Amino acid sequence: MTQPQSFELLTEIEEGALDETADLSSVLRKCIALGGQNGSESLRAWATRELKGYHDSETEIPTYRVVPAPIAISGQTATHLIKGQSIRPGALPEPAASTIKEEVSISSPLSQIVEMVASARRSGDEFVMIALPSAQTLATLMNGEAKRTNPLSRQHVSDIYWEVSCTALVAIIDNVRTTLVELVAEIRAEMPTKTDLPSAEVTDQAVNFAVYGKRNKVKVITNQVGTARDVKIQQEAGENTNRGRRGLFAGLAAIVTAVGTVLLVLHH
Repeated sequence: MTQPQSFELLTEIEEGALDETADLSSVLRKCIALGGQNGSESLRAWATRELKGYHDSETEIPTYRVVPAPIAISGQTATHLIKGQSIRPGALPEPAASTIKEEVSISSPLSQIVEMVASARRSGDEFVMIALPSAQTLATLMNGEAKRTNPLSRQHVSDIYWEVSCTALVAIIDNVRTTLVELVAEIRAEMPTKTDLPSAEVTDQAVNFAVYGKRNKVKVITNQVGTARDVKIQQEAGENTNRGRRGLFAGLAAIVTAVGTVLLVLHH
């Protein structure tokens, strides 16, 4: 008996996720195809965001994309250059001092994260720089405050950024690979038979669990008429471990509306 095409895709997704040399972007595109075949909007949405980036402010960023990162500045004084000098969030002007933390949500497409790591290591570096939101405005305010406090000050801050380690970025890539394996395992665990077409409901609940840690209780009742089956799902409230992150930088709107961009400037 020929297996359904969607089941073959599921197998290919699992094989690609387990193969450390496989291109994850190709595996994610297969997830989009599977979601299109069985009607799983959650699977299509997650795979698309991993491929294109989490640029919608209303979209919840998975916790595995939130990484620790110290804040640093570059610039100069009257006598020497400054590069990669660590500062505490409290040293930033308000409202940034109250809202910015020593962690950053990496919203870039997965392929760009892979290239960040490769580019850094080609240069012999273990960090990449990601600009803070409104970085130039914050630098201007800091320079102005230094002048106000000391009119003779020659301090000039040119860049403010998070220093993100390559290790943290590699962990994001590895988490995507692990999530793909968990997705397949969850889908197969809830499928009525091992060769059946995974339903949209089962696939959606697998995404909620593997990606966002929200466990849905799925009860499968097989009222078989031909190949049709009824699948009933009972939702259970899952913990949203990323709640509130979307509003992290809302206070910065009082200064400017510009959003920080990724700088491929590497720290020695």
